[in-house]
Amino acid sequence: MNDDPQRCAWIAGLAPVSRTVRLRVQVVDPAQLGPFMGATLHGALGRALSRIKVGLETWMLPLPAPAHAPSFVRASPPAPVVIVPPAFGSASRLRPGDELELGFVLLGPAATGALVFFDAVGWMAERGLGPRRARLRILDAWLGGRRAGHRRVAAASEPERDPPASLWPPDPPCEPGGARAQLRLRTRTPLHLRENGKLVARPSAADVVRAAVRRLLALAWTFGAPVEGLDTGGRELVAAARALGADGSRDAEPGDGGTHWKRWTGRRWSGRQEQRHPLEGVVGELALGEVPDWALTALRCARRFGVGKGPSLGLGHYELVEAS
Repeated sequence: MNDDPQRCAWIAGLAPVSRTVRLRVQVVDPAQLGPFMGATLHGALGRALSRIKVGLETWMLPLPAPAHAPSFVRASPPAPVVIVPPAFGSASRLRPGDELELGFVLLGPAATGALVFFDAVGWMAERGLGPRRARLRILDAWLGGRRAGHRRVAAASEPERDPPASLWPPDPPCEPGGARAQLRLRTRTPLHLRENGKLVARPSAADVVRAAVRRLLALAWTFGAPVEGLDTGGRELVAAARALGADGSRDAEPGDGGTHWKRWTGRRWSGRQEQRHPLEGVVGELALGEVPDWALTALRCARRFGVGKGPSLGLGHYELVEAS
């Protein structure tokens, strides 16, 4: 695959048009929800959508992928709602008066129903989070860059491609072909990548690039506008991503400025299935090293949608930062 501006532009075009609901909320009741709030938000949102009689298949469940899509897309198609919870560990214990920012990326059919979605998050806040039903007070709400009342938003708001900076801090500047040695990838929520059926406990830059490529292609096949050469170009992109780190090497050991990872495990309750499910992932950061321009483009475009397993729960969010 040629590492040129045209290829980078093609990758950027894979990201589907979406609408981002952003809430600034204040805690009313105390609660201890643990370091990862995404699963709690997912369950509360599902209950709210059920309460207002919206079909969960439209909002929370993955849509069937096209029959001619790649096998990895058909095996695990993306869901229409991506939860963007507070950063891992930043809201473990909620105290009355605390303020949080919550985000939801709406795709496909969910993006066309923002009015209904605002009704759902309003009901979710009033009913509360967690087993003790910690209530939230919505202070401000936005759809994309437009401010709105928490239950009503101007239907004319246009879908956006640029993510709100408060949910996704701006990437550090990096010219095409420039040095990558000072760029680092830092998780905002646990990252769950799998290899040979097991969690990747110490992901490399190549691992995350491959996950970003697969995520963008899955979104393009399921929710995106027609992309020229999606079939052929997608196969070439997957092959190029597989070739990164093909020697099996990992980044340097912790403590030398390379990677720093910590494993996390948790559980979530599924009201629909009436059972608990285990959750796991890793949190930390890694040095990107000399990744090619197209790989950096994939990382930048995919970060707002989450990568790996569980973006609909809020897993797989990260940011790109300059090394201190």
